[in-house]
Amino acid sequence: MQTHDLPSTFIVDELTRLAAVDKPSLLEFREMLAEAERRGLPHQMGLSSRWRFLTAGLGLSERAARRRVVALRLIDRFPVIEAYLLARRINLSTLCVLKHVLTEDNVVGVLDRVSGGTEQDARALVASMAASVAPVTAPGAASAGAASAGGG
Repeated sequence: MQTHDLPSTFIVDELTRLAAVDKPSLLEFREMLAEAERRGLPHQMGLSSRWRFLTAGLGLSERAARRRVVALRLIDRFPVIEAYLLARRINLSTLCVLKHVLTEDNVVGVLDRVSGGTEQDARALVASMAASVAPVTAPGAASAGAASAGGG
């Protein structure tokens, strides 16, 4: 049976169930959420946004809703993430930490480096990536620029 054949009450009940389990299948959740949105269920429930649907409609904490929203956006941008989640090589918290450093060029390498690691490992990787791209300023360059800007 396709999701479009399911009753709307089942869709909401299934999303609520998936939201309540400790390690929900994000991919199953994604499919049900897409169907709920396609049907306009959040609007029918008087909820104005995806965020309100997840928090007020399904009872997710703001933190849990944020992790899912970030993960769903990243999967849309980088479909390869789906395989890492299915294999449980990464989790939603780790994915949220990586959201600002993932690019088309590095996504597989970054995911491989954090696979099986902790959220703290991901934070350390992000910090090292930021340090490696930080601009290098020559000693005295800032003060020389300030002096010349003063019109001296």
